[in-house]
Amino acid sequence: MMLNVTLASSLLILREGMKAIIAEHPDIVLAGEYSRATDLCSRTTYHKDEILVFAEPLYDLTTDVLRHLGVKFPPLKIILIAPASSMGQFMDSVKSGVRGLLTSDSAASCFPDAIRTVGAGRAYVSVEMLRLFTQESKMAASPKGHETLSSREREIFTRLAHGENNSVIGWELAISSKTVSTHKTRLMEKLGLNSVPDLVKYALQNGLIGSSEKMQGPVSEPPDHEPPRC
Repeated sequence: MMLNVTLASSLLILREGMKAIIAEHPDIVLAGEYSRATDLCSRTTYHKDEILVFAEPLYDLTTDVLRHLGVKFPPLKIILIAPASSMGQFMDSVKSGVRGLLTSDSAASCFPDAIRTVGAGRAYVSVEMLRLFTQESKMAASPKGHETLSSREREIFTRLAHGENNSVIGWELAISSKTVSTHKTRLMEKLGLNSVPDLVKYALQNGLIGSSEKMQGPVSEPPDHEPPRC
């Protein structure tokens, strides 16, 4: 069976490289090439067995374009080639008609096999992409950083996020500011944060405080006399 392949990439050198690979395989035929994703959307017909290969960079390629093509031409088989660093944004593109996922590093060696696999109606995911999926799954299953904090660290984290300084926190918790500093250092390490502004940003992004709760400085000053310290 002959496999009709259409290439789409904004870089001529990438299209030429893919064409050179195709030329070495008699069962794969070049059906066309495009430099813009929107030009593909304007097409009115597709060959029923056509395989469309998107290779990044394709500057106007978005998940909306992929969904549009998947809805407009349901039989269309799409292969996506992109750097591993940008593949995350297309992770759910499989739902939009993408049947093959390759990272740029593996494309040269996997390209023909991916075309044949997708052409046969099966999905193809490169080894590198499987590693990415595994990493994503582990990250989704693992607890968020703040969930690993001890109760004391969580309390200090919340107070820091609300703008209290070490002295105020120490006074209110009846511990020394040095102890507060030690807890602060540990919780920052656990969360991978480098500064209090980073901590506030983390708290906001994870819904631990509301944007209206953020304080720019300490909410109170400790009294002149010192409480018991531990």
